[in-house]
Amino acid sequence: MVARKAIHTDIDKVLKIYERARQYMADTGNPTQWADFYPPEELVMKDFDGGNLYVLEEDGELCGVFAFFPDGDPVYQSINGAWLNSLPHGAIHRIAASGTKKGVLSACVDYCLTQTNNLKIDTHKSNKVMQNALTKCGFVYCGTVTVPYLNECIAFQLYRE
Repeated sequence: MVARKAIHTDIDKVLKIYERARQYMADTGNPTQWADFYPPEELVMKDFDGGNLYVLEEDGELCGVFAFFPDGDPVYQSINGAWLNSLPHGAIHRIAASGTKKGVLSACVDYCLTQTNNLKIDTHKSNKVMQNALTKCGFVYCGTVTVPYLNECIAFQLYRE
């Protein structure tokens, strides 16, 4: 799987991937994290316009989408808990898979680690699937953070020296 910045012609497919992810979350016991509205299209377009919207592609097919902020995210300045370190970090948000290929999170993390060795990400307390996947990728639970639209989320960090 190859990560690349999204282009304008990807947007409809990206929105469909997010729609599929919302249904998957509901089907796996997490109906409230994204409910039927997140991420709103205006936030997806803000990610796109800011150059922070990425897609994962394999054999010409979009398999996943994520927002990546290589210079971090101020939402992670305050945590109820403790980060592994206070070094500059990259932040991953709004990751979703099309459901057609396995390894979307791993491919996303592998790409982001080429940009920084210090990553932060969060998920909803009900999103057990993502929590387990993050742990398998080497992320460590650090506490909780308050995220716009989503309220309190569980925060994880991955640091590679």
